[in-house]
Amino acid sequence: MTSEYGQSTLRAIREQWPSIRVIMVTSLEEASQAADTLKNGANGYLLKSVSPVELVEAIRIVYQGEVLITQTIADALFQEMQVQQEELDGLRKMRGHVCPYGLTERERGILASLMEGLRIKTIADKIFLSEGTVRNCTTMIYAKLGVNNREDAVRKAREEGLVS
Repeated sequence: MTSEYGQSTLRAIREQWPSIRVIMVTSLEEASQAADTLKNGANGYLLKSVSPVELVEAIRIVYQGEVLITQTIADALFQEMQVQQEELDGLRKMRGHVCPYGLTERERGILASLMEGLRIKTIADKIFLSEGTVRNCTTMIYAKLGVNNREDAVRKAREEGLVS
């Protein structure tokens, strides 16, 4: 399956069945492809080399409402994000304001909603975004905070006063 075919198929699935959970299984080990896939509403992005045990665990995780990507892709996305963050920090310092962990206003709002215990669907409805977009933002929040799950993100946000 070509990447464009996969993306168009994903968009068609999202249009027809917006609440279905989708894991993209691909041979494309590219951070930009993974980011596009998650942006288009996938709940998971795995390489075809995934073991059967890892695939079963991925299905469980995505079924529970989380977003999952392979460690290799996560590392690549994190590296790209660090470069972008350094550029943003430079701009913010020039303008006189620095944001902790580089969280955007939207991400801080979503983090605040996570701290309130709201579910992804409720947050999406509240801020007029798709569930997939909120899931993607949540994944980015976890990456920026250096945590692996909602509980750790909430704990870190409370401990460090990241959300007012």
